[in-house]
Amino acid sequence: MTNSKTTKRALVLSLLSLLLCCSMLVGTTFAWFTDSVTSGNNTIVAGNLDIELYNDVKINDSKKVGKNTALFEEVAKWEPGVVAYENLTVANVGTLALDYKLSINFTNANLVTDNKLGLADVLQVSLVEGGVSGTREEVMAAGTAAGWSTMADFDTLGTLLPDEDDVFALVICWVPGENDNQWNVNNGRTTTDGKPLHIDLGINLLATQETYEEDSFNNQYDKNAGGPNANVTVGQPKTIMATHGMGGTAEEMEMDCYFIFETTETAEEGAASPYAKWHADFVVTVDKEVAPEAIALVGYYEAYCKDYNDDNWVAMLSSETISAGTEIRLVQALLDGGSVNYGELCEWIPKFECGALEYTDGTVTPGTTLNVELRLYEVEEPSAENGNSWNVETGNYITAGQYTYTFE
Repeated sequence: MTNSKTTKRALVLSLLSLLLCCSMLVGTTFAWFTDSVTSGNNTIVAGNLDIELYNDVKINDSKKVGKNTALFEEVAKWEPGVVAYENLTVANVGTLALDYKLSINFTNANLVTDNKLGLADVLQVSLVEGGVSGTREEVMAAGTAAGWSTMADFDTLGTLLPDEDDVFALVICWVPGENDNQWNVNNGRTTTDGKPLHIDLGINLLATQETYEEDSFNNQYDKNAGGPNANVTVGQPKTIMATHGMGGTAEEMEMDCYFIFETTETAEEGAASPYAKWHADFVVTVDKEVAPEAIALVGYYEAYCKDYNDDNWVAMLSSETISAGTEIRLVQALLDGGSVNYGELCEWIPKFECGALEYTDGTVTPGTTLNVELRLYEVEEPSAENGNSWNVETGNYITAGQYTYTFE
């Protein structure tokens, strides 16, 4: 009898040990590594990778981009005909293949008061593979051959194996034109902040795992390892009933655009994700100044609207002027500074219906582009220094989904 009990006890302990080992194995198998590098105006976020950005000063001296790196600083005053360029290298210094996306961000921009035009409307960007050097005419010719785009529309994609790099030049110019005087502040013309036209430029570099390395089966094990993604679909604009803020007065509103963000992970998958504690928010920006109450942003998610808002949508309007490039975090605004994490988003807001409309007729500058991103913001691990909470953000983020709309 004693031997039997001892044997059973040993079997139970063995099974518990086996289950514990299996749970640990599952945890490590599906936890994607992350690595991030942050510089002054540049955010580089990598999943299971190590990526670096170098500023190749006129191809003669390569310097690693850091938080104090200033780009395009040679131009003190922008005017028609000015050309500036930076030779850059994106380097894969890790051991895994990667995909990357490089784009330009611009913030802290002002506009000419009477025509609402700013530097983002006139400066053109070109990417020249291999870098550039030579005279102004030669650099302009290289940029023209590669093709010009606006800063808002510019981005480039690439794939790098370990120890590979891509070298290219970013060329920014003000191509002289017949209507350049629209940007000339003189004869009583002013800017929206009373200062000369200005804009802050930065570079965003996002890297994710490339489906390249193989395990015992194939190279598909990391096909979804670039971080969470959301499906973004565009629908036919419709008329809705929306309250001004949570629980405010409801009124009928007719959308100019209608789109939907849906998470691709279930509540259970979101809670188990390595990004579960990262803050999730819908971030709105515009590329031109927007007057107070010119644009209404409307949203609907069933967990709140159906049960607590009489099944009405929620509309948000700004009582103040919104400058070009200003980032508005919708969840943070609705929760008066609060936040939800990615795990909570998957559980509470797996489907978020969104829309926008010109609330006050004639106040939106034609051509104004509205950009909405679902961002996940990295947070620090709890520690004594941050109050043992998950509320301190590092400044790094990834974009899970994006939608843009241009007002006519």
